[in-house]
Amino acid sequence: MISKENKEIKIVTIGGGTGSFAVLSELRRLKEEEGKNLKISAIVAMSDSGGSTGVLMDDYGVLPAGDVRQCLVALAPGESKFLRELFTYRYEKNDGFLGGHSFGNIFLSTIEKMADSFPKAVEEAEKILKTLGKIYPVTTDRNTLIVEKKSGEKIVSQDSINYANLLEVERVVSEKNIDGGDLSGAKRIFLKEKVNLNPKIPKIIQEADMVLVNPGSFFTSILPNFLVPGLIEELKKTKAKKIFTTNMVTEKGHTDNFTVLEFLRKMEKFVGFSNFDYVLYNNNHDIPEDVRERYEEEGKYFVKIDDDLDYKNVKFIGGDFLKKPRKDCINKNFIRYDAGKLLSEVLKII
Repeated sequence: MISKENKEIKIVTIGGGTGSFAVLSELRRLKEEEGKNLKISAIVAMSDSGGSTGVLMDDYGVLPAGDVRQCLVALAPGESKFLRELFTYRYEKNDGFLGGHSFGNIFLSTIEKMADSFPKAVEEAEKILKTLGKIYPVTTDRNTLIVEKKSGEKIVSQDSINYANLLEVERVVSEKNIDGGDLSGAKRIFLKEKVNLNPKIPKIIQEADMVLVNPGSFFTSILPNFLVPGLIEELKKTKAKKIFTTNMVTEKGHTDNFTVLEFLRKMEKFVGFSNFDYVLYNNNHDIPEDVRERYEEEGKYFVKIDDDLDYKNVKFIGGDFLKKPRKDCINKNFIRYDAGKLLSEVLKII
């Protein structure tokens, strides 16, 4: 008989970018180094359109590999150190036609072209890296993310959205998302071509013990997952504990003045879903003053904590999840979640 302490915990994460990388890296560490009995599955956004990913998509008609590559690296065990470094290797901008490209992106795109299948490319990469978890692109249909402002202006593509001021956003849409009727006062959510949920995702969500939405760029790493038809329906059906993680700091032009509750309100407005069982948020805002000043100069502030955290039947868990700033990366954004602290709290929920 398996004891409660050794019972396998099936955890599914949703997100993309650096937020997913940090959480998955810690989950891998807990499984590999501490012997936690975890079955790790990562659902990854597929609306990336910038950098090396965007060039490969435009030139070769492949799917965006960047976020998937980061998740592969995060789940690769310690013995795969060289391969992890290989998959993250990026050619210098002056390295000819390879300039600016990531080896991992090229690798995934090459297998996709050979096999005519992006899922096959991911599976082969998982075998090579011996990943301690599985990665599931939320969709394998190419799509373009659009933000429409109240003025009627449409900002097209994830890369353009990243640099845009979205303060008067009316709705977030995917060009290929299914018509969902009147959500959040939107006139419509539309598609050019049908986008399908990865067919393997329903099973992993229904079998999960918990589904964790990682921290990450709200408009470009989190919402795009929920725009794929079928994902919300599966989340509504599952018995898994559903956990949402708010971001540490606001994003200028995207989530200015957001509070903890505002994340849930905007989830409801833009995708029609905010039925989480738990919401985790950071309550430690104690950082060096020079770091605070630099962030505020960039229009970034700690997400405010509402006086009354009351929303549907959600349970709110605040904690000191702040990762200690590193002195050697002063020019980078390093107010980050400590994934170890975060997952320690998450695993208490089971």
